[in-house]
Formats: sequence, structure tokens, C-alpha cells
Amino acid sequence: MCQKCGRPLAPGELAYQVRIELVSTFDGYIEEPDLDIDMELERLIEAVARQSPGEAAKDVAQTIDLVICRGCRNRLVAEYDVQAEKILH
Repeated sequence: MCQKCGRPLAPGELAYQVRIELVSTFDGYIEEPDLDIDMELERLIEAVARQSPGEAAKDVAQTIDLVICRGCRNRLVAEYDVQAEKILH
């Protein structure tokens, strides 16, 4: 079964393995807090403590593996081709 559209895949039918790796990035910018730095650190620690370890890990890195049909593959590639054209021009 295609994990994108849900269409059943016939035995031997062409299918595609998709791996999406989402990794947080840092642009080098750190905003200076308006508040006292100790208060800001306490606020951040409390925010992280409210998250489960799994949710916190997903904020840093996550891998998604899918098996998709040819139609979903074609739509995915076309979408990124359009995005690349917009960036290049």
C-alpha cells in the first residue's frame, strides 16, 4: 500500500522508497532576550521539561521512511522541481 495516498500496490508493481531526514539547523543568530538572562534560562528549562524526550528529540532530528506509488513519486518530484525553479529564477 502506498503510504502517501493509500492506494494498494500490486505484487511486483513499481514502488519507491522515500527517506526524509529532518535535521534542525542553526543560522548563527541568537536573539538577545529582553528579560533577565536567568529568568530566560529558567523559562527555557521549564519549556523543555514539559516535552517528552521523544518530542524533544523530534525537534532536533527525525527520519521518515515511506513506500510510495509511481503517481505519488511523480507528484513529489514535480513539486520539488517547481520549487527549485522558483529559487533559481
